[in-house]
Amino acid sequence: MLTLPEYFKLIHAPYVSFDGVIKELVFRNFDFGIGGLTITYDRYKKLQFSSVLMYEKLGFMFVYQKSFLKKLFTFQLFAINISVTILATLLVFSVSVFLVVRKFDRGVRLRFARVALVFLGSGLEQAFNLQKFTFRRTEITVRVLFMTYWFFAIIINTIFKSQMLALIVSTPTHQITLSEFLEEQYELVIDRSRGSVKLFFEEEEALLSHFSTTYKNNVCDFIVYAASHKAVIFSEVSRIALHSQSFGTNPHAWPFMKDIPFVNQFNIHVRHVISGGLLSSWEQKALLTKNIKRMSSKQTENVVGFEAFILHFAVYLFFLTHSILCFVVELLYNKLREQ
Repeated sequence: MLTLPEYFKLIHAPYVSFDGVIKELVFRNFDFGIGGLTITYDRYKKLQFSSVLMYEKLGFMFVYQKSFLKKLFTFQLFAINISVTILATLLVFSVSVFLVVRKFDRGVRLRFARVALVFLGSGLEQAFNLQKFTFRRTEITVRVLFMTYWFFAIIINTIFKSQMLALIVSTPTHQITLSEFLEEQYELVIDRSRGSVKLFFEEEEALLSHFSTTYKNNVCDFIVYAASHKAVIFSEVSRIALHSQSFGTNPHAWPFMKDIPFVNQFNIHVRHVISGGLLSSWEQKALLTKNIKRMSSKQTENVVGFEAFILHFAVYLFFLTHSILCFVVELLYNKLREQ
């Protein structure tokens, strides 16, 4: 009923500092984690998407192993339209850099390098603000660099990250209830630290009287216990950090069992955090993937991932094409003037 992709593994790391988690990722040959520790503002500024991402106060790490990263960055896990878009954007960006280095003098190269450093400093978590930069009329090449990098940043935020997350986000065909978990011999675990027993409804109270229960002091202790036992946790922490509303009769139930950190579904808020917070409402629903569907006003299923991708691609391709055309015109003008 519950499956774990082969490229996922659970690391138990309670009460570990941020630096300690990074060391764990390095020495244990893991590249990326979801879960973890408390995020302070200083730590948030140091976070890199390729190293570790933490959400709420969880005591575990959910990581991608290197074999998965290899497939990820060779585009083996993406739809063909996503892979082509990313590769095409990188190609245009590379051509822009090549032309600047080969065709322009030292002054333009320095200007180009300064703009590139500003772009890189802004990171890929948000698109660069056009209003922060002004261009001289003769520096169309710099604008080409700007547009290609901006387009690439948008692609990374709205397609690459969302598509990666969509690999582990899967709405189940059947919403499993707490009763069904217990019928499959899952053990019910109560989180003492949150006083979650007080939050139970009458139905849950009836279940408690018919099934054996175990008490743990916190989620970290529960995860250690769940490594060798099939268990369902009732916890406020699980409600906040994990999308448990679809799987229990109230929003405080979440299933764990050996080698399974959690069911393959994320809360939309976690999705939003991972995407960089830039997805609009229709993009959140579509996740820019053909595997995610939504219901139309007539309650019929329409695949919106491809349509969303085309719309997003067309808008930024227009600006990119405009900049490239200006760049070509400028090259021709300079060549004619030299003759």
